[in-house]
Parts: sequence; structure tokens; C-alpha cells
Amino acid sequence: MTFTTHDALPMAGHADEFASRVVAGDHASLNARVTRLETGMEYIREDIRNLRLELRDTRTELRTDIRDLRSELRTDFRLLFGSMVTFGLGLAGMMAKGFHWI
Repeated sequence: MTFTTHDALPMAGHADEFASRVVAGDHASLNARVTRLETGMEYIREDIRNLRLELRDTRTELRTDIRDLRSELRTDFRLLFGSMVTFGLGLAGMMAKGFHWI
């Protein structure tokens, strides 16, 4: 079983010390710290939102690029395959002529 700080019992006197600090006027500093945390969280949320939008745009651009690349590859494959078939038939014809099959 792992032991975390959440499982620890508060030490005697610490709760009283915190309460006395809050009573002594730490409300203003606590409110300022909470405000800074909330502001930071807003910036983080906006950054995450912007990253999601950029990622969505990047995915859309990538899909378009892949679609264009597939089209180009299909055209290149057809050209290469046609060249290979032509070369093979020409070589077969030359061999037939050389071996006096024709």
C-alpha cells in the first residue's frame, strides 16, 4: 500500500496556525493568488483551444495533400507499368527474331 500526503493526518497545531493566519489578514493575498491561478487557467484553456484548431487545420491540409499525392502516384504507376509492358513486349519480339521464331 502506498502512502501519500493525502493520507497523512494533520499535525497538531497546524490547523490552528492556518486559521490564525487567515484571521490575521491573509484573505487579500489568498484572493490575489486564486485570481492569478484563475487567470493562468484561462490562458491555458485558450492555448489548448488554439492548439485544437491548429491541429484540425493541419489534419485537413494533410488529408488534401495525401489525396493529391495518391492521384499523382496513380498516374506515375500507370505510366511506369505501361513502359514496362512495352519494354517486355519489345524484348520478347527481339528474342523471337533473334532465335528465328518469327
